[in-house]
Amino acid sequence: MVMKPYSRGLTEVNRMPESCLKLVAFDMDGVLTTHPSSWKFIHEYFNVDNSENLAAYRSGNISYGDFMSRDISLWLKKNPDLTKDEIISILSRIETRENMKNAVEKLRDAGMKVAIVSGGVSWLADIINADMLFDYVYANEIDVDKNGRLTGKGIPNVIPSRKDVVIRNLQSVIGCRADDTGSIGDSYFDKSMFSASRIAIAFNPRDDEVRNASTSVLFSNDLMELSERILDSC
Repeated sequence: MVMKPYSRGLTEVNRMPESCLKLVAFDMDGVLTTHPSSWKFIHEYFNVDNSENLAAYRSGNISYGDFMSRDISLWLKKNPDLTKDEIISILSRIETRENMKNAVEKLRDAGMKVAIVSGGVSWLADIINADMLFDYVYANEIDVDKNGRLTGKGIPNVIPSRKDVVIRNLQSVIGCRADDTGSIGDSYFDKSMFSASRIAIAFNPRDDEVRNASTSVLFSNDLMELSERILDSC
């Protein structure tokens, strides 16, 4: 898996002030946003059903990359000339949680590196991180041709059930361990991320699996409450 930050790039550990955590990783869909899935949001816009693709992936018959490509093909059946700009226009309608900017800045001011680790669409992550709020952003890409038209291929940078791989890569880059890491998720896909973190917060959890795998549960629409919970957990 090729993993790369979309935003700030890598920063030196010795420039980071002392803090109780060195890394805090956020799931995007359903945590930073009010809608649970950027992929599903696009499906809903085009009125398409990906349940057959999802069943094939969950049964192990196709890879996650193939799953992404099959989902994208559903949109292209509606509009064969679909472009990146059109998808970005759709994704821009997704609302973010309250106080996202202040909440993330509070963690950064406390000396923590903050990351988005998401199986969602990278273009939404780019919208959210337009002001370079997050230090690292990992999400899944949609391939386009030189004219910006979707090719029908997906580029899986984050396998949803293997977010721990991304977290451990970040820990290696930053120079920290699970004891120095906090993560926030809302679904069973985030359990692996929790397994690589000391503080694991289930934020508005959607299932018992993520709730049971967490160290703390928080129901709120205000991300400032979440940042305060992280700091209090130290």
